[in-house]
Amino acid sequence: MVNGGTLPYEYKKSGPAVDIAIEKIKSMYTEVFDVNYIYRDAGLKCSENGFGAIAADVYYNDNIDVFIGPGCSFGVDVIGRLAASWNLPVITPVGTNAVLEDKNNFPTLTRLSYNMNTISQMYLSIFSRYNWTDVTIITDVTKSFFRIVKDSLMEAFQFAGVNVERILFNTSKHYDIGNHLKQARLRSRVIVVSCSGDTFRELMLIAHQLGMTTGEYVFIIISLFDGDTYLGNFGWKRDDSYDKLAAIAFDSVLMVRLRYPTSAAFMEFEKDVTLMASTHYNYTFKVNPFITSVYEAFMIYASVANETISEGGNLRDGRTVTQKLWNREFGGLDGSIKIDSNGDRNADFSLLDLDGTSVEYKVVANYLGLDGKLVFNDSIEIHWPKNRGPPLNRPLCGYDGNNPSCKKSELPMTAILVTVLAACLVLFVLALIIILRKQHHENDIRSNWWKIDKENLLFRKSMSHSFHSLMSGSVDKHSSRSNDDGFSANTAIYKGNKVHFKTLEVKRLNIDRKMILEMIEMRDFNCSNLTKFIGLYTKHPHCMIITEYCSRGDLQTLLLNDSIDLDKDLKMALIIDLIEGMTYLHNCSISVHGNLTSDSCVIDSRFVLKVTGYELRRLKVQCKDNVSPANRFWIAPEHLRTKERTVSQPGDVYSFGIILSEILSRKEPFSEELDSFTSQGCHIKIIMKVINTENPPFRPTLAKASNKDFMGGMETIMYDCLNEDPQNRPYFMIIGKRIKDLTGISKTHNVLDALLRRMEQYANNLEALVFERTQAFLDEKRKSEELLYQVLPRSVAEKLRDGRPVNHEAFDCVTIYFSDIVGFTDISSQSTPFQIVDLLNDLYNCFDEIIDRHDVYKVETIGDAYMVVSGLPVLNGIKHVKEIAQMALSIRDSVECFRIPHNPNKSLQCRIGIHSGTNSLKDYIVEQHLRLPIFRNC
Repeated sequence: MVNGGTLPYEYKKSGPAVDIAIEKIKSMYTEVFDVNYIYRDAGLKCSENGFGAIAADVYYNDNIDVFIGPGCSFGVDVIGRLAASWNLPVITPVGTNAVLEDKNNFPTLTRLSYNMNTISQMYLSIFSRYNWTDVTIITDVTKSFFRIVKDSLMEAFQFAGVNVERILFNTSKHYDIGNHLKQARLRSRVIVVSCSGDTFRELMLIAHQLGMTTGEYVFIIISLFDGDTYLGNFGWKRDDSYDKLAAIAFDSVLMVRLRYPTSAAFMEFEKDVTLMASTHYNYTFKVNPFITSVYEAFMIYASVANETISEGGNLRDGRTVTQKLWNREFGGLDGSIKIDSNGDRNADFSLLDLDGTSVEYKVVANYLGLDGKLVFNDSIEIHWPKNRGPPLNRPLCGYDGNNPSCKKSELPMTAILVTVLAACLVLFVLALIIILRKQHHENDIRSNWWKIDKENLLFRKSMSHSFHSLMSGSVDKHSSRSNDDGFSANTAIYKGNKVHFKTLEVKRLNIDRKMILEMIEMRDFNCSNLTKFIGLYTKHPHCMIITEYCSRGDLQTLLLNDSIDLDKDLKMALIIDLIEGMTYLHNCSISVHGNLTSDSCVIDSRFVLKVTGYELRRLKVQCKDNVSPANRFWIAPEHLRTKERTVSQPGDVYSFGIILSEILSRKEPFSEELDSFTSQGCHIKIIMKVINTENPPFRPTLAKASNKDFMGGMETIMYDCLNEDPQNRPYFMIIGKRIKDLTGISKTHNVLDALLRRMEQYANNLEALVFERTQAFLDEKRKSEELLYQVLPRSVAEKLRDGRPVNHEAFDCVTIYFSDIVGFTDISSQSTPFQIVDLLNDLYNCFDEIIDRHDVYKVETIGDAYMVVSGLPVLNGIKHVKEIAQMALSIRDSVECFRIPHNPNKSLQCRIGIHSGTNSLKDYIVEQHLRLPIFRNC
C-alpha cells in the first residue's frame, strides 16, 4: 500500500481500518484460524515498478494466502497478473482502471470499490435523460486518475453512439483554458471535465467570462468524495475576490460523486477509525469510501476463509476462493455488498447540483450501480441557470449560428398580414377558452355541489333512531361487518347508491375558498386506488365526510380473517395498489395523508385496494385530534415526540412500513411484541419504546417464512420504510420500483389477468368456506338426529324430522315392564340429593346395558320408576313376552348384586310388574316439550 502522499487510500488513512478489521476477525474466528497480517510500504507514488518486487518478496518468503490491496490501478495490474500465475486471490479496495475488468487476465482479482464502467454508465444515463448526444471531454493529463477517467469515458461513449471529442492540456506546462473552451463550444453544449478542483474553478471562471454559464452549456465534473485531498476541493468558495463570480459560474455545474454512506454502522465505524488514527497514527482525516472498502475487504475474505476451512477446502487455491466471492452478497457497513459475476462491486453514485438558494451542493439523483438505474430525487430538482431548463444538445441555429433555417428572409406584405391576423385569431381563441374555463371554475366553486343535506341521506333504522344520534360520536373505521339488511356500519344511501360516511368533531368550522378548491381537486382525482370524494354534511359542531363505499371492508379485517387465503400474488397486488394510491396522493397538492393505517385501506368489490381517510388539510386543522394508543402504532416516531400533531410524507412512508408488516404477517402491528407485555397498558409501553431512541430502533418483527427470498426482500423494504431517520426513508415511487424488481409484478402488468386471479382466488375462498360450513352443519345435523333417536323411536323421529304428522297407532298385543325401588322414600330421606342422583345414575346405567341386549324400547324413567315396552314401535310377533321376561330376570339378578354407592352394606330391592295386552301410541309436542305416553287397556 502506498504511504506518505495525498492519495485517499494511503496507509496512514487505511491503517486504522485494517487494525479494526484484524481485531474483529480475531474475535470472530479465533477458534477457526490465526491471522498473520503483513504490511509492505510501496512508497509515495503509485508506480508499477516497485509492486512486482514487493509481491514476489512476500509470496516466496512469507507464505501468504491472499493479497489485500494495493490501491492504485497500476499496482493492481502488476500484482493481479502475478497472483493469477501463483493462484492466489487478490482483493483490492480501489483498482478502478477499465483494463482490470478483463478477468481472463485477472481470474483471481476482486474489486470492492467503484469501477469506471459504472461511472461511464451513469454519465450515459444522464445523457439519455436529456437527449444529449454531442459531448466534449476536457482532460488534464497530469495525473493518472484523470487519464483513466478520460480513456474509460471515451471508450464507453463511442460504444454507446455518443459523438465525443477530446481536448487535452497539461497543467505542469503552459496551457490555455480559454482557447480550449472556445474549441469545445464549437463542438457541443455538454462538456465533461476531468481535472483537479482548483483547475476546475479556474476553468469555470474563464467559462463565465466567455458567456458560457448562462444556461446554454452544462459542465459535468467527477469528484470522488468530499474532502478529497488528492483531487482537491471542487467547491466554488475560496474566500477570495472571485467567490461571487464563481458561485454564479458553478450554477452550470453537475457533479458526480460516490454515494456517501449514512447508516448507523458506518457512523460508528467512522468514529472508531478517527479515534484510532488520532491515537495510533497521529493523523486526523475525514473517513472516505475507500477506507470503508479496505475494512470490508478484510471482513469478507475472513468470512469466505471460514467457509472454505469448514468445507475442508484449500485457502491457497485462489481461483476456488475467488469464485466464492463472486456473484454473491455480503453484509457491509452501509447495507449489502453485492459483487457481480465478474468480481466487481457495482458502487452507487450521486449526482449533485448547486442549490439556487443556499449555494450548496445538493443530491438531485442517485445512480444505483447494481440496477443500472438513475433515480432522481422528487423533492430536489436541478437548478438550471436562469430557470432555462436543461441545455439543448445542439442550438437551433447550430453551434456557430450559421444554420440556413435561422437566416432572416423578407416576406411579402400579404404574407405578413395573413400571419398577423392568424396570430391574432389564435390569441383570441386562446383568451376565450381561458375566460370560459375560468368562468366554469368559478361556477363550480359557487355551486355548493359538495354540500349534502340530511334529507338526501338514508340511514339504516337499526343504526340509529334519529339522525342526531348518528352524529353523537365519531367513528373512524370503515367497517366490513354487515347486518341482515345488507348494510355495513357507517354506510348510508345517497342518490340511490351506497356511500360511506365518517363523522368528525370540529373545534370550529370555516369553509373558505381554499377548502372548496381542495374539495374540487379531491373530486377530480384520477386514481383507481383512492376512494372518490362525494361531499360534506356540515352542521356545527360536527362534520360528516361522504366518500365512495367499498363493499369488502377494510384491510385489517381482511388480513385477520383466517378463512380467506391470501397468497403471495394477492398480497403483492394489495401492496402495489397501496403504493399507487400513496404515490398519486403525494404528487398532488394534498401531498400528505397523515393518518395512514390498515383501517384507512379499504377493498372494493373487485378486490382492489383503495386509500381513504385523506381528509382536507384545512378541515383537519379544525378537527379535534383523538387518536387512541392502538392507532398510534402507525404514527412515525418523530411525530409521536411532538406535542402538537404533525404530519409529513416520510411519516406516511413509516405508516406504510407498519401496514407492510401486517400484510406479510397477517397479524396486528407489534403482535409479537405485545405477547411479551402484560395486557394492562401494553399499547402505551410499545409506543414509549418507539418514541425512545434505541439502538437498534424498536420496530415490529416478522416470523420466518418458507419463501425466504421473497420475504427477505420485502422485510428489507419494510425496515427501510421504518428507518429512524425520516430523510433515509424511500419515496413511494422508489418503493414501487424495488418491489417490481423483487417480484416482477407492476401496476400495468397484465391488469386483467391480475383482476381475474383476484376474483378467482376470492371465489375459491368462498367455495372452501361454504364447504367447511356445510360439513359443520351436516355434523351438527347428524348429532341432533342421533340424540333424537335416543329420545324417540326411530319411526317417530323420522316423521318429525321430515315434518310429517305422527298419528296414534294401535298394537294388538305388546308387553310392558314396570319397576320401582322398594323403600325408595326411606332411602331418599337418609341421603343427600347428590347421593340419590349417583344412586339412580349407576342403577339405570346398569338397566340400560341390559335392555340393549333385548328387543325392547325404554319408554321413560321417573324418579325410581322404570318403564320398558316390547312389541312397539317395531312389531315382533309374540316375541315381546319372551323379551320382557328375559330382561326382567336379568334386571332382578343385577339388582341382587348392586350395592348402594354411599351405603354399600344395605341391599337394594326392586318391584317388577309385567303386563301384556292391546296398546296405542301417540306423541305429543307442546311448545318445546315432547312426551311419549303409552296407554294400555286395563
